[in-house]
Amino acid sequence: MKLLSSLAPIVVLAMCAASTQAAPVIVNHANVAAIDAVPDATLQALARERVFFAHASVGSNIVDGMRDLHAQNPARYPLVIAGAGDRPGATKNGTLYEIGRGNPGASAKISGFSQYVNNGWHSPAVNVVINKFCYIDPDASFTEYTSSMAAVERGNPGTTVVYFTIPLTTGRSSDNAKREAFNNKLREWAKANDKVLFDLADIEAWTTSGIQTAFSLSGQQVQGMAEEYSADGGHLNGAGRTRAAKGIYSLLALIASRR
Repeated sequence: MKLLSSLAPIVVLAMCAASTQAAPVIVNHANVAAIDAVPDATLQALARERVFFAHASVGSNIVDGMRDLHAQNPARYPLVIAGAGDRPGATKNGTLYEIGRGNPGASAKISGFSQYVNNGWHSPAVNVVINKFCYIDPDASFTEYTSSMAAVERGNPGTTVVYFTIPLTTGRSSDNAKREAFNNKLREWAKANDKVLFDLADIEAWTTSGIQTAFSLSGQQVQGMAEEYSADGGHLNGAGRTRAAKGIYSLLALIASRR
């Protein structure tokens, strides 16, 4: 598998030297820190990508961050944002198609995403599909989520399916502990099963100065969102949305490097 040399040290790989088998790609806070050193040409190549992104309010923050990056430097950050419907029409390279499907509950988000893909949001219309939980989904079923997403992958071998950790809040709450439990399971499962994971929770937990935001609850260390990334304790402010958007660019660059 070919890797981007500038990002390879911060990608989790589980493969032998010279092997061409699939390997997990885990994008976390370290990738965000490294993205500014990635050559322009590497990111400009993403003008060939087509992405589908289902989300709610925090996802809208991330989309706004991607719009901001494109507006500031379209040569370096080439992806444009377009609204998506339940079914794709004609799609274009260099576009992230986003649908704000709201918060109907975790199970409905899981089944709804499968339906979007079945409706045509897969290759060749798009080559990457992403489904994001919100911080209000701490009780999401890990088994239901991974089983459904894996079925989507099996049915669409030409489409990269991106797994996503549950985002955090700034509070020292039992809900953050539930999110931590889900996210830790997903991290280990993604590594063991060669999946592509966008670890938004980890991106939110580390400050720009490199300090992890965490607290102890019943003897367990639990990640929380760094306060510098949110004005209301859950949604991303300007700094937070830029950070997450740079993470998405890291993710897409690494996906493209595997082809």
